[in-house]
Formats: sequence, C-alpha cells, structure tokens
Amino acid sequence: MIITNTPWIQAPEINIDIDKSFNETLTKYGEELQTAIDDLLSSVSAEILNLAPNILYLAHIVNLRTSGRFFREAKAVAQVSGGDWRVIMMMGMAYELMALACSTTAIATDIGPVLARNMDFWPERELARNTFKITKRKNGEFINSCAGWPGALGVVTGLSGKGFAFALNAVWSSERLRKTGYPVLLFLRKVLDNANSYEEAVKMLTKQKLMSACLITLVGKKNEERIVIERTPSKAYYRKPKGDEALITTNHYCSNIDAKENANVLAQTSCKRFDTMSCYCAFPEYKNPSDELILSILNDQDIMQGITVQHIIARPAEQKMFVGIPKRLRK
Repeated sequence: MIITNTPWIQAPEINIDIDKSFNETLTKYGEELQTAIDDLLSSVSAEILNLAPNILYLAHIVNLRTSGRFFREAKAVAQVSGGDWRVIMMMGMAYELMALACSTTAIATDIGPVLARNMDFWPERELARNTFKITKRKNGEFINSCAGWPGALGVVTGLSGKGFAFALNAVWSSERLRKTGYPVLLFLRKVLDNANSYEEAVKMLTKQKLMSACLITLVGKKNEERIVIERTPSKAYYRKPKGDEALITTNHYCSNIDAKENANVLAQTSCKRFDTMSCYCAFPEYKNPSDELILSILNDQDIMQGITVQHIIARPAEQKMFVGIPKRLRK
C-alpha cells in the first residue's frame, strides 16, 4: 500500500488467477484477506438482517433469477468464512436494499477516455477498510479489475481488458423494484466478465430487464465511446456528451424521462455535486488531467460525502485502474 501526505491512500491489490479456486487465492494472501472477509461479512450481514428477520428467503430467488451463476462462488466464500451462503448472495442485492449515492465523470483526453468517480455507500468505514483493487488474470493476461471487496459477488466499478470501463450511480424510479429483474450489482459483474467490447457492453446494459433503476456511465478506448445509460427496470435512455465535453453523472435523470422520476430526496441532493464537477471539468487544465488532479477534485468538499468509500480512476486505453480510499475511514 502506498501512503502519501494526501487525504487518500492507494488500496491494496489482489491478483486472482481465474483458473484457480477461491481457497487457493485465500491461501496466497493469508490472514489479511481472511480478516477482510470476516470483517465485511459481519458488518454487511448485520445491515441486511436488520432490514427484515426473514429476508434471506430472497437469496433463493436471486439464485434462480441468475440461473445459479453465482451459487458455487457464494458457497465457497461461505465455507471459508464460516457464514451463510444466503448472506453472500444477498450482498449481491445490496444496491436494491441500501442507499448508494456517487459522483462520476467521463473525460475526453488525448489518449482516450478517463472514467473517474467517488463511490458513496454504507457502512462506509467497514467498506473502506476492506476495499481492494481486485484484478483477474489468465495465464498472465489481464482480464479485468474492479474496486471491490473480498467475498463480494457483485461489481460497482469495473475495468475490462476488452476495452471498456463502467461505474454505477444510484437513481430512483417510479417503477420501484421489479422482482423478476436481474439484481444490478450481479448484472454488472456479468457484463464485466462476459462483454467482449464496448459495443457489446452497451447492448447488454440496454436490453436486460433489471431489478431496479440505475445510472451506468460507460467508456471505451475512444473519446466518442462515452455514454450514460439511464435505466429504469424496464427502459433505457442514452445520454452522450457534445464533442469532447465531460460527461457528468450523479443521482438524477438527465434524459427525456417523466419529471416525477426526479422528484425524490436522492435526486434533490445530487445537483450540487453535479454542478461542482461540471465547473471543474470546464477548466482547460482538465483536458488531460493527471490522477493527482482528478483525486484532488474528487476530494472537494462539495463533491465528497461523509459516506464516500472509494476514489476510482479507470483508463481503458491503457488498461489502468487506480483505487483510492479516504484515510479518515482506514483508522
């Protein structure tokens, strides 16, 4: 871990050989990884179980809805943690069950798009101190990276070796939850693992019926490959930048969606962050920003939240991802 005199530190990295088992990865990283899994599961499972005493029945529904795709992995995590596979599976529904904010920008540069964002979620302290950059490889070849947590099945922010990166922002929709839809975090994991190109990722993120509404900022290797896919559970709308202007996403719809979709508390709190990021991105210095400049902006008092857990910068053209953590949450 790199510690500097900045208010953030770089997250540790876990390198996973996708041909090896979860137990082999656990053995490789030892006590640090086991401690992170135990800490995260104990805190997040408490949050989930507090929602309703019988909520774990939903794990079986999620398993059926995802055609058993994550069942073996959930069982493996439960085995090494001594926990319940249903809790692991329910963590994949965390987006549907708990509040998520976030501030994201997709910037055009001379070497292709940069995706930068704050991930805002809770319980913030436990999520921050157990954050890792998780990188998957096969025979030494880069497959993908995500800003994630050991044992978690879903993905919030990911970078694919196929030339794209994405970030999830929360939004409210009058459609509410669609129980027959795919849980958002688990579907983003599927996109990260399966999509073979930026174009295919756009198609997958557009066509899939989801369990809840969301905003997904997606970038490829070229500056024209920048898009926000504004989703309700059943519908998709596109938002693209004009020329090389930055594309900003917080927590409200900007496309042609019924105004009542934005008449909620989450949307009303996002405008200040949206306006502040837009202001920064208008400066000429932001044309080819360094990671340090981006991080300083993500730490602006009008952008960063009390529940900001991660700072992430992804550059698909270079297959680079930086994952940072607020120092104050690592104590």
